[in-house]
Amino acid sequence: MTRLPALTISAAMIGLCGFAADPAFAQAPAACPANDTVVYFALDSASLNSEQDFALFKMAEASRKCGEEGVLVHTSGNAERARIVANVLAQRGVKATIIAQPALLLGGDTMLARSITLRVATGVSANS
Repeated sequence: MTRLPALTISAAMIGLCGFAADPAFAQAPAACPANDTVVYFALDSASLNSEQDFALFKMAEASRKCGEEGVLVHTSGNAERARIVANVLAQRGVKATIIAQPALLLGGDTMLARSITLRVATGVSANS
């Protein structure tokens, strides 16, 4: 009779060790941090400086690291600037979808009109 409980305990210990050593169990998936950033263009300019280019590099990196499908490019002003941002992201291998906010489309070259908001997103449309 003492042999059965010993075998049961041994089997349970072996199973517990295998369960604890399973990488899927031992490591909880790391949550992807919120990845939003805003790029501001200079007054009357549609070219990127080194800081803006670095921000786009970080967004592309975050998109790939988090296994996301792309980056949403929100614009409330100049569509040419949004296209430039989307093209740079595409050159870095990241799908970029431009989302114009027609309710906010502004005339002139205000600070808000010069801003492009970038957000790592899932389920980005293949047609943009």
